[in-house]
Amino acid sequence: MLILSIVFLAFVLFINLATQNESSNLGAFPKPPQVMYGKIFFQNGSLVPKDYLIEARVSGIHYAQKVNTLGGYSMETRTHSVSNGYNYGVSENFQICADNSATLSAIEGAQQDDQIEFYIEGTQATVMRPGIDETTRSSIPFNSGTVVNADIYLAINSLSAGSFTTDNIISPNVCEDIWGTPTATPIGTATPTPTRTPRTAATYVPTATPQGQNGDSGNNSTNNGGSTASASGGSGAGGGGGGGGGFTVPSTSTPVSAAPVTVAVLKPAKSSLIPPTPTPIIKPTATPFIAPTATPVLAQIKRGSPVPINIPTESSDEENGDIDPTPTPTPYPTRTPEPIEITQQLIKNVASVTTEEALDVIEKEDAENVAIVMEEVAVSQAAEIVEEIDSDRAADIVSRVESEKAAAIVENVDSQKAADIVGKVESEKAADIVQSVDSAKAADIVSKVDTKKAAAIVDKVEATKAAEIIGDVDDEKAADIVEKVQISKAAAIVENVLASKAAEIVKKVETVKAAEIVSNVESSKAAAIVEKVESTKAAEIVERVESSKAAKIVSVVETVKAAEIVEKVESAKAAEIVQNVGSFKAGAIVEKVNTIKAAEIVEKIESAKAAEIVENLGAQKAADIVKSVSTNKAADIVKSVESGKAAKIVEKVESGTAAGIVEKVESKKAAEIVEKVESKKAAEIVEKVGSTKAAGIVEKVESKKAAEIVEKVESKKAAEIVEKVEIKKTVQILTEIGNSQVGRILDAVTSGKVSQVVAGMEEQTLVKKLPEMTASKMFGVSSVVLLKALPNVSSEQLVSEVQPMKDIRLPEPIPSILSENKVSYSVPVTVIQNWTKLVGSPRPIEEILVRFNKELPDVQILIESLEAPTHEMNSVCEGFAVYSSFRATLKNAHQSSINTAHLKVYVEKEWMIKHGIHKWSISGHVFDEESNSWTQFPSKRISEDEANIYYTFSLPKLGELGISGCSSVPPSRFLTRDLGFTLQKSETGQSLLVKGTVENIGLEDSNYVSVLWVNKSAEMSQSIFVPAGEAAQIEFEWIAEPGLQNIRIDRLQGDIQIKPLLLSQLSAGGGLMSILIYFLVALVSLSLGILGLRFMMTKKPR
Repeated sequence: MLILSIVFLAFVLFINLATQNESSNLGAFPKPPQVMYGKIFFQNGSLVPKDYLIEARVSGIHYAQKVNTLGGYSMETRTHSVSNGYNYGVSENFQICADNSATLSAIEGAQQDDQIEFYIEGTQATVMRPGIDETTRSSIPFNSGTVVNADIYLAINSLSAGSFTTDNIISPNVCEDIWGTPTATPIGTATPTPTRTPRTAATYVPTATPQGQNGDSGNNSTNNGGSTASASGGSGAGGGGGGGGGFTVPSTSTPVSAAPVTVAVLKPAKSSLIPPTPTPIIKPTATPFIAPTATPVLAQIKRGSPVPINIPTESSDEENGDIDPTPTPTPYPTRTPEPIEITQQLIKNVASVTTEEALDVIEKEDAENVAIVMEEVAVSQAAEIVEEIDSDRAADIVSRVESEKAAAIVENVDSQKAADIVGKVESEKAADIVQSVDSAKAADIVSKVDTKKAAAIVDKVEATKAAEIIGDVDDEKAADIVEKVQISKAAAIVENVLASKAAEIVKKVETVKAAEIVSNVESSKAAAIVEKVESTKAAEIVERVESSKAAKIVSVVETVKAAEIVEKVESAKAAEIVQNVGSFKAGAIVEKVNTIKAAEIVEKIESAKAAEIVENLGAQKAADIVKSVSTNKAADIVKSVESGKAAKIVEKVESGTAAGIVEKVESKKAAEIVEKVESKKAAEIVEKVGSTKAAGIVEKVESKKAAEIVEKVESKKAAEIVEKVEIKKTVQILTEIGNSQVGRILDAVTSGKVSQVVAGMEEQTLVKKLPEMTASKMFGVSSVVLLKALPNVSSEQLVSEVQPMKDIRLPEPIPSILSENKVSYSVPVTVIQNWTKLVGSPRPIEEILVRFNKELPDVQILIESLEAPTHEMNSVCEGFAVYSSFRATLKNAHQSSINTAHLKVYVEKEWMIKHGIHKWSISGHVFDEESNSWTQFPSKRISEDEANIYYTFSLPKLGELGISGCSSVPPSRFLTRDLGFTLQKSETGQSLLVKGTVENIGLEDSNYVSVLWVNKSAEMSQSIFVPAGEAAQIEFEWIAEPGLQNIRIDRLQGDIQIKPLLLSQLSAGGGLMSILIYFLVALVSLSLGILGLRFMMTKKPR
């Protein structure tokens, strides 16, 4: 009993070890490949033709192989002819091998989720899986046992097939030994160390499960090249679908009975590889066999079996990616697939009999099977068979045969039969066939098929081959074909055939197409063609060719023929051609053209070329042409002589005529002429020519001569010239001529030009020239430009102001003349922050306006003219002179109630000329009682008339005032910096705190008058005492107004955007209270109004 127990335990242990060993082997069992198909595109969207090398690389190693329908396989994976819209993976499988993990160190293929990159002829491409990826990507993951639709995209538009050889893709172990030979340990032995044994290379072969049998158990055995395959159903590693294509190792060594096996080996339906629903073929029950008790061996599967692919149509709802190998193919009729053994037998039967017998053998076979036979039998036998069957069936068969073999068959059949076949197959396939047959045979075929089909074929074959074919086709048919092919192919054909043949073709095709062809062939070939075409047709072609190309053709064509062509084309086109032909050849052509046409041509071409042509003509012809062209053109031709001679001619002719000639001369030549004539005559010529031409001349003559001319020309014309002259030359000219003429010129040119002059001229020159232009024109220049260019000039002379306007609610001041030198003005009331006009005269005052910071009643001002200042006024600059002094005294208003005062005065020009006063030197002075000194403040020139120049001043207070001037611009004594803004909120609104710093750079202590300008309007002013060499703070608080505000203090300026203050932003104190008060007042007013109205309505009439 003990012995039996020990034996039983040992048996159980053995069973357990055997099961573990088997499980281990199953875990290392190889994985099926990933099968792919799709489209490969160039960048321009065209499909890549056949025979381009495709690589699927993982970590730089190519792991793909092609497998055809007969089991042939190769690592040289290439594109095939377009089938069902696809150019790879359809006519033959494109399989990415999976790694066999049982082979330990060897790597035969990709591993799960490895990233696959794609290369076409060694050039990396991107990839996209339709329906899965939204955009292209550099790689996709490997997924064993799936069928994946993926499109591949090149980033270039052309690539040479065969440029990357198969030597580049060979790597050890790849796609070899991928099934392996796992072993099981015999009963009662220890687990040995696995020994690697040589194995036959194999490829994953899925077994299609008939409809309704997914998951059913079954066994099958198929002879495939001498190897045996054993498969069991269940959820194996097949190409999708439970039970389909799985492989398992028998789990025990128990004898296994061989039950009836359902075999469904699929052949592709035509070229689509979409399997129809198979009809099972029932084989007889085999004799049961006993599996050996030794290590069971996995059947070795021969490499190279194809995987059926179900390609989705446009209306298919299937997603790309994993495709069920056993779908119901509704669009296709159901037929019983024939085992490969039957097709192989058919091949043997056909190969071993005569052609007549072979015809009987294949008579009832479908075209697909016959095509397989045609691919396997000798070319001569295949040709004989095809020769004997009717053309429709022959075309159906040949269309299914691989293109190279199809071409060999067609090569060996009668030309008419070949043409009948080629005429019936799809154009792409027909082109592949014609491309591969001998050119003479191809020409014979193309000659016999209808023109439309012939053109479709020729359009698709390589250009050199197309030219060889067309070269052997009769001219009429050749022209008909060329008429219908794409222009690029037509041009390539014409380029490569003999010139005589090309000319015959061009003669017969429609003129527009002929012109397109000629435009696209090389010029010498185009000329050889045109030379042989009748002149009228040649002219019609040349008329439509781009002018530069037409000129190249005409240049090569013999002169007589060239003249005949030019004679017949439209004059403008003829001129464009002649313009681009060499002068000697152009002259020879024009010599032979009739005079009227010659004149029309010369009239339209550029003058220099016209002169060169006329130079090469005979005297009589040249004279006839010059007589026939316009006067202006004649002048252009005649004047094209050496500059010195031209200047002598111009000097002696009347100015108007001289100007007419110079007007037509190119500016450089015109400038050479004008440079050599006397200045007065030069100015007369420039005065009469157009402004653009005048500017071109002035631009090119020497600066001193240019200045002499511009000085003598009327100012308006001078301005037109200066406007067009380059700025550097403009500055040179304006620097040389008188200030008054400069002022007149600058007033007449655009503000943009003035800005350029200001930016380009030195400050000391600007100080002399700019005051001669009107203030309004000068203020049109950006203040930024002026302030930068004139750092030593008062900013008030450079920045415009918004003229203050009296509050319209206030009356004009009421004058009261007290004496000859005294006058009093009064106003009944002032308005806070608004301008109040106090004075309307006397000399030199135009008006005085004041911004008061409070409402004041009955304000009066007394103006007293003084013969001289009551206090000595020290000189502040060279040539200092006092123009006027007066006293302005306020009554019923204190100086502290003034925010700022604005004076407008005039200064007589006569006084300024007499004392040599500079227009920018006028200054104002106010006597400060506290410091017992004069405070100087700058003026702003705003306008002038015949007698006076008008200035304005902004100052913080009134008192004894004086106006002075100097012979030069006063030097600046103060420097401002550090402008800053702070927006403050209060109970009643917002205020802007504006700060800055002023530094006294002079040698004496002095008061600085600071004015706050907001949007060019003087808002506030103050006088600040600044010791010499020290700095002081400038500070203004301005009641802020919403909007974009430009803030300026002296030369400092900046912008600030002030937003409106919302009610919620007002503080809860006075702001809210004010709103309540206003509301109550409005409510009371409304109530009183209603009561009054009611009273009036109820009051009885008398």
